[in-house]
Amino acid sequence: FSCKAVIAESETGSKVKGRRLQRALDFMGVTALKNKYKFDVVNLTYDVKENVLLKNALMLKKIELGKTALEADLIIDMPKLKTHKYATITCALKNMFGCIPDPLRVVYHRNIHKAVADINSIFFEKTFVVLDGIRGMEGQGPLFGKPVDMNIVGFCDDALINDIICAEIMGFNPKEVK
Repeated sequence: FSCKAVIAESETGSKVKGRRLQRALDFMGVTALKNKYKFDVVNLTYDVKENVLLKNALMLKKIELGKTALEADLIIDMPKLKTHKYATITCALKNMFGCIPDPLRVVYHRNIHKAVADINSIFFEKTFVVLDGIRGMEGQGPLFGKPVDMNIVGFCDDALINDIICAEIMGFNPKEVK
């Protein structure tokens, strides 16, 4: 039995205003840990892509995704507990939005709930959630919120159940979160 651990994320924004994933990884100490513990970091924006057709898609009928995510046996989704100005909350389901390798995926924000549902339909069965709710955020997230000490950590093998519970913890009616 062998296991290969990979941290995977994609860039966001235009070449002028975004695409700073490596800088973020360096700042957070991930690059130093990678060198020490010899795991891989894959930028899904530059990963080998594969076209995926979604039969019952709400929005993303066809999408290019990184092979690293598609071929993974298990995805450990590690969201922060936050509010989001378009998605109401950003937790496990919304966190999977980062699997979309297009740095300009911001164009999906108008119908973000549909894009989030579609991307999760691909990975849902192989996703395990490790929730970081130690310090959350409320307000106009993800950029203009204020920190809130929540002091919770969660583990769940169902991202939807995780997000229902997190919505309730944050004071939202889960049935009103698209």
